[in-house]
Amino acid sequence: MDPLGVTISVVEASLLPRWSSTPVPDYGSRLLQPSNGRRIESPFPVRQDLNAKVALWAGDITKLNAIAIVNTTNESLSSKGVLSERIHQAAGPELLLECKTQLIGRLITVTLL
Repeated sequence: MDPLGVTISVVEASLLPRWSSTPVPDYGSRLLQPSNGRRIESPFPVRQDLNAKVALWAGDITKLNAIAIVNTTNESLSSKGVLSERIHQAAGPELLLECKTQLIGRLITVTLL
């Protein structure tokens, strides 16, 4: 709870379960070749070292305690999507000012076909 008495719900990124600890579903017969019944091997081998770095999480990204979050935007950094709006609301007016400052004096190149 902060000094004003508002409870802020924050999700600690470091505590999210990693992909490597997620149970692997048993796909059973769906991984068998119809022609000979042999098991299909994935061309993408499992990398436990990489899976230990990835966390799959569904929630409000603006509540995630992380160094940075990434979101798509347009060339003027003024996307009006729901997530973009939430990020700007959570970050406060400094983010909008920074986005505008970064565009001053920049030429946006567009290629028309």
